[in-house]
Amino acid sequence: RDLVEGSKQNVLYVLEGSGETRLDYLGDGIISLAAMEYQGRRLRVLTIEKLRGLQVLQHRYLYTLDGGRLISFEVSAEVRRTAPQRWKPAKDLSADAVSTGLEPLDRLSGGLARGRVVAFEISNAVPADYVDWLRTSIICNFVSQGRGVAHVPPRKGSAEFLRELVSPHLPDGAFDVHVRVFEAATLGSADVSKTVLHMEGQNPDADLKWSNIEFQLPKSDRPFLALMAFDTLESVYNDKVLEQMSGVLAAVRRSNDVFVGFVTPQSASAAKLENIAHVVLHLDSVNGSVVLYGEKPYTELFNLSWDWSSGV
Repeated sequence: RDLVEGSKQNVLYVLEGSGETRLDYLGDGIISLAAMEYQGRRLRVLTIEKLRGLQVLQHRYLYTLDGGRLISFEVSAEVRRTAPQRWKPAKDLSADAVSTGLEPLDRLSGGLARGRVVAFEISNAVPADYVDWLRTSIICNFVSQGRGVAHVPPRKGSAEFLRELVSPHLPDGAFDVHVRVFEAATLGSADVSKTVLHMEGQNPDADLKWSNIEFQLPKSDRPFLALMAFDTLESVYNDKVLEQMSGVLAAVRRSNDVFVGFVTPQSASAAKLENIAHVVLHLDSVNGSVVLYGEKPYTELFNLSWDWSSGV
């Protein structure tokens, strides 16, 4: 204390232990670093215990020591959007797997296997923007290669909202040619865009019939993408909707196309979808930071963030 106050110097001390000490009272700032466990995976947490004279808006952060550097992750990173740019498609990983459009995600998961099911279990605590940007990446990567997309959006989404999300990154007219969006049928809903297909709410196998999708997308190349949000499907049909979609899943496998399902942990379809899925990825929010980890294949814990500096 004499050094600090008398010579106007700063002192930083490191204690390799836990619990309060007599030094805590003297310190103007106290930061604790701890290694914890989350879902059987290592989780590093930085906690600001004290920061005299400053308002602490967020007292806990996740961090990594990857590469020998301590890097903390933003809790709510400000996204500075630039002018939207054309999507540059990521190439197929192999003859049997196409890209998600996100190279880091491809490295973790092996991409989207043709003829297989991929499941994303997304916690309700994950911001909706993260889900929208994930949808945008996958859909844009298919459409920019002239491939067909059949999409059941989350309950908060719609065909027009999806158009606003992805169209700025696609060639003119590509959305209408290659994308079909399923929406619940309502009275007076006949006069809508040709991109909208109706779910009548009785028989999902009939409403989502894959041969009808093929008929609706005559100018699209294969493989097609079936991107289905099960919160919407369960609200339109019932909790056993996955069992009633056996025809759709069988048709996707026969056609060597790709099926991607979005579920929440509370969804009745979550465990059933993950049981038949070739790849299972979890998205969650821990102390305000969005994390991603794989169950199939098993991976460690990763932070999920987005970079819009290139316009995509």
